[in-house]
Amino acid sequence: MRKFIINILWVAQSFLLGQSVLLDDLVELSPPSSMVKDIFKGTRIINLQSVELPNPGVFQFIIAHRFGAVNQGLYTLFGLDEAEIRFDFQYGQNEKIAYGFGRNSYEKTYEIFTKVRLRHQKMGKQRFPVSVVYYTSVFIDTEETGPTMENYFQNRLSYVHQFIVGKKISKYFSFEVAPTFLHRNFVNQSTDFNDTYAIGLGGRLKINNWVTFNGEYCLRVGDFSKDFNNSLSIGFDLETGGHVFQFHVTNSQGMFERAYISETRGEWKTGVLYFGFNLSRSFQLKISN
Repeated sequence: MRKFIINILWVAQSFLLGQSVLLDDLVELSPPSSMVKDIFKGTRIINLQSVELPNPGVFQFIIAHRFGAVNQGLYTLFGLDEAEIRFDFQYGQNEKIAYGFGRNSYEKTYEIFTKVRLRHQKMGKQRFPVSVVYYTSVFIDTEETGPTMENYFQNRLSYVHQFIVGKKISKYFSFEVAPTFLHRNFVNQSTDFNDTYAIGLGGRLKINNWVTFNGEYCLRVGDFSKDFNNSLSIGFDLETGGHVFQFHVTNSQGMFERAYISETRGEWKTGVLYFGFNLSRSFQLKISN
């Protein structure tokens, strides 16, 4: 019996040592952690912010056009006579922080925004399943008001806070969810609400190395004005060198959060839709370490 127990202990010890060596070998063979790149092609899907930031030291310039409703026919050349324009300037401070400035012809609105990467989707030993980004912006409406409206500066301000959770599910498909809080200091209290809660949903389907199909939907939840609609957009991205061209159709004419979340007037079922395109150009200003 004593020899039997000694033999069992010897076998168990040999087995455990073998497992330890095998585990060490597996750890050594495990690939190092690597961040998942190119979850989306641009910093926006269409209207909705994506989990992407400009690379460190990169200045990005976006010029966006959104035409009038296509159902107006030849009189406005299917909306081409009524274009809204947006300029967007943003800079990647490092891997985690970007900030920028924008100007919209829609109600002559200026904005200042910041984007912070909280977590990055990773593969390997330190695997993390999703990317998480926080986005916030302040909007200032500078359009002239009528003589009957009190022209207080604080009435012109609105704010948005957004957490964006995105995942590259495969090399062909990426998806994100963006819980959003929007506050407008001044609204028509009889028909609208100062606070709007929404959930943004966006996806990208890779067709080849240069072209992707994109779609997004912004679902308002809780109390919101029935005079406006939820934003729904589809389009394509085309990447050519340092440029990204985005072509899309949407029921939102405004191209910033206050406009497309809480002030979308277009409607897919009645054909009140807007064609638009964005052009993005990146410039390397600083070589990252």
